[in-house]
Order: sequence, then structure tokens, then C-alpha cells
Amino acid sequence: MTIGHTYRMRTQGTLMNKTVEFGCHLSNVTAAMTPTAILSDWVANIVPLAVAGSSVQVNWNQVICQDTLPTGDATVIQPLSQPHPGALTGDVLPPQDTVVLRLMTNSKGKRFMGRFYFPGITESGSTNGTLVAPQLTAIQALATGLLTFYGPTGTSPNLRLMVHSGPTPPFKPKPAPPVHTDTLNTQVTNTIVDTNIRTQRRRGLGERITR
Repeated sequence: MTIGHTYRMRTQGTLMNKTVEFGCHLSNVTAAMTPTAILSDWVANIVPLAVAGSSVQVNWNQVICQDTLPTGDATVIQPLSQPHPGALTGDVLPPQDTVVLRLMTNSKGKRFMGRFYFPGITESGSTNGTLVAPQLTAIQALATGLLTFYGPTGTSPNLRLMVHSGPTPPFKPKPAPPVHTDTLNTQVTNTIVDTNIRTQRRRGLGERITR
């Protein structure tokens, strides 16, 4: 609870038995606030906007406040009252389908731009892969709300929305991959079906990979 600390805010829920979340960073700029007080501010201001912009099949479970300094305040978790579903009815798209909210600053460069992924997109809230009203309107209200409360002239006197870019660890070269000079043909003796639904990425049309 020190002025100048930056905290990572993580709003977590579940969708189709998968964990989903969104979040960004807040800096304590004026008067020192405890992580618990920061959580209460976030839950009061932002969680209702997240509920309004997400599918009823998303259940929001908790919010986490993490100090970005290794020697900073201890992480605090605030459970939300349960159940805590989203507000938009109808069928929902798979959990991997999300909306990107970009966070812009007055400086250029990758370290000065941010984004987060917002889950719980409904089928009625999208057309041909594009977000449409009423969900578009609700998520735009979330984006606007972040600035209303925590922007440069936000109503919160102590908290400001930030793009956080911390230090990176020294580069460590990867060890060389193993080299195989022989050929193996091993008899298949069993098959197993994984009940978790997976997604394939970086596959061209018609490509199949067997391994």
C-alpha cells in the first residue's frame, strides 16, 4: 500500500468448465490504498460492466490484485457473490473466442501499448466473425468505463489505468535439440480419446499432421 505501486487486476470466471479471465494494471498515484481497497473499487466499478458485456454462461468467480513488485504487497483475492453470471442470454461461442480491447497511450512502441482479451461472446452478439450490438455496445461501455473511472481525468482520485511493461530476464540460449540418426517403427498397442476439446492452430487448409 505504497504510492507509485502498480497492481495487476485479474477478473476470473468459468465458461464451459474452462477458466476465463481478463485484466489490466492500475497504479496507486495519489493516496496509498491497500490491495483490499483497490479490489473493492474494481468490483464496484468494473465487474458490473463485465457482467453486462458477457454471456450468461460465464460465471464470474473472483478478482485478484497482484503487486507487480517482487517485494511489494501480498496478493489479495476477493471472491464474488455466487452465482455471478453474465447478463447476455442465448448460445455462447467457444471459450477461445474472445474480443480484444486495446489500451493506447501517447507514446509509440510495443512497450507503450497494451491489450486484454474479454471472454463470453454470444452467437447473437456476433455476425460473420464480427462483434455486433447489443454485445458490442456493452463491451464498448466496459472500455469507456475503464477510462471514466481510471483514465487521465478519471473519477477515481487514487487509481490510474496503466500499460505495464516490466523488465525481462537475461536471454538464455536453448540447448540444441536431440539428434536422431536411426529410424524407429513401433507397434501401436492402444488408443485413447482425450475428452477435452482442443483447437488446432497454424494449420493451412487441408493440412493434416500425424505424430
